[in-house]
Amino acid sequence: MKNYKALKAADKVTLEKVDGIKYKLIKKMYDPETGSALDDRVNIEYIEFLDGTISGIEEHIAEVTSELEDWELLKEDLEAL
Repeated sequence: MKNYKALKAADKVTLEKVDGIKYKLIKKMYDPETGSALDDRVNIEYIEFLDGTISGIEEHIAEVTSELEDWELLKEDLEAL
């Protein structure tokens, strides 16, 4: 979940275990203009889904890291000319 670390640090997110595979994520919501509290947003999360998301992000990081290394090598080679 994007910004989970910051939300957790600000006590704006709560977790509850529903059963063995299902978890409830409760996020506090506020009106950006007035700052007044709105109804909480409740999402149901599954560890299996999170594992897939994490795996996909790790693959993306590996691809981007490889591309970055290619660009850095090209730059080194050009500067060496």
